[in-house]
Amino acid sequence: MFLVHPKDFPEAEKIFQISGYHGVEVKSIEMENLEFWMRDVAPTFVFAKGPSQSGLHGADFNFNSWGERYPSANNTRLAGHILTNLAITRVETPIVPEGGALETDGDGMLLVTESSIINPNCNPYISRETIEEELRRLLGVTKTIWVPSLRGYEVTDAHIDSWARFAAPGKVILNGPRPRRPLLTEVYDTTKHILSQATDAKGRHLKIIDLPEGGIERPDPIDPEYASSYVNYILVHGAVIAPRLLYPQADEKAKGILQAAFPERKVVQVFHESIAWTGGGVHCATQEISG
Repeated sequence: MFLVHPKDFPEAEKIFQISGYHGVEVKSIEMENLEFWMRDVAPTFVFAKGPSQSGLHGADFNFNSWGERYPSANNTRLAGHILTNLAITRVETPIVPEGGALETDGDGMLLVTESSIINPNCNPYISRETIEEELRRLLGVTKTIWVPSLRGYEVTDAHIDSWARFAAPGKVILNGPRPRRPLLTEVYDTTKHILSQATDAKGRHLKIIDLPEGGIERPDPIDPEYASSYVNYILVHGAVIAPRLLYPQADEKAKGILQAAFPERKVVQVFHESIAWTGGGVHCATQEISG
């Protein structure tokens, strides 16, 4: 599903038709000033299986524009609007974790950064224990690993989806920062140590796959908002859609690492530079609907 403002609807439909893409539903939405980052603004979809409740649900995480940095009432209302229009059950919660702050393995395990959830700008006065219990209820997970990060380093307070992702249960792809970024290197070292000592929800030791970020060939510093992580990929049917930046060596290396991590999928890199400079990646800009 592709959301556009009504004035852009004809052009959006035409683009998909000309490109030969089928199966994409273009929907117009009467809302102004919406964020581009659907991972955070849209609901997080969960497919529940169990005697008490089953089927597709949507968790509305009360998006607050990353700690009221860019407040917009429409952004906060969007998740509920989408769920109403799709006739999907809305699940409410008192906590505020953006979708990009949550990484699950589909087998009971959740990975999060402390800075993006345990933070006065989104969950003041709420304990880690309370947040963890609520995430278990919402996502159906049974174990959570919290890793450190850098509060205030960039607008999301370091979402997990640019730091570490599950390639499969028991297999984590970890972003490797540039050598000239000492603060990130310290976080990386601590995170890698925590993960190397951990087991997942089923007791498996975690295999860690390092994925160096883009820009390693460049000696000059990079703005913290520049999203140079190749970990910010998305999974689609039979493929991995991954970033391609302006660093040929790093791009090719990243593609090879991802292909080895997902041998049954085709890795397709898409030009990512313009999105990267706005602070996110293809994972940040999308939100899948489970089924």
